[in-house]
Amino acid sequence: MHEDRWLPAQGLEESAILEAMENARRGDVDWRGGRLPGFYVHFAGDEVDRIGKRALEMFHATNALGSGAFPSIKRFEREVADWSLSLMHADGGTASITSGGTESIFIAMKAAREWARSNRPEVTRPKMVISHSAHPAFDKAAKYLSIDVERIAPRDDFKVDMDAFVAALDDRTIFIAGSAPQFTMGVFDQIEELASIAMSRNIWFHTDACVGGFLSPFAEQNGHAILFGISG
Repeated sequence: MHEDRWLPAQGLEESAILEAMENARRGDVDWRGGRLPGFYVHFAGDEVDRIGKRALEMFHATNALGSGAFPSIKRFEREVADWSLSLMHADGGTASITSGGTESIFIAMKAAREWARSNRPEVTRPKMVISHSAHPAFDKAAKYLSIDVERIAPRDDFKVDMDAFVAALDDRTIFIAGSAPQFTMGVFDQIEELASIAMSRNIWFHTDACVGGFLSPFAEQNGHAILFGISG
């Protein structure tokens, strides 16, 4: 085994630790530059960066699992969730904060599976139908949750091929999803149309809004029409 892979017998001085970290990040991309394809790193300015570092310093030892011990974290989660719901024009509803997109999709699919077990107990081998443009985390979650996945090729404009999508639905389908927007193409699927189909067939529907979805409300506030329901 290479020597660097062994746990060091002796610790390092602070200066050596900082030097090692500085050397390690020399090959990293410049996330302050603004254009960073494929990564969720956003630089909102030096002031936001400074306050974020200060907040991390103040709360780095807290644990959101212990809301009784750390009511501050429970308050922050509630406030961010409420703000997010208001941005999405949610009438009521609830929310929680996860560690990232994969966990969010996993939790949504877990909720769908448990719902189906109670509301559609006749389904013993559940299935989900999504477009090829949907996030790969759906397949990750499906593997752990024992849900079959059928992906449908999108149209030439990357939106959901609604005819092929509907044809893929069957008695085993418990879950469908649409992207708003898709992770790679930035195109909005026909969310309202997909939701209507799901409601008519007693299927759980999930909108994967992710980072792009949080940009949409501000684009709307600046006069851009966010067309969730257009299929043509």
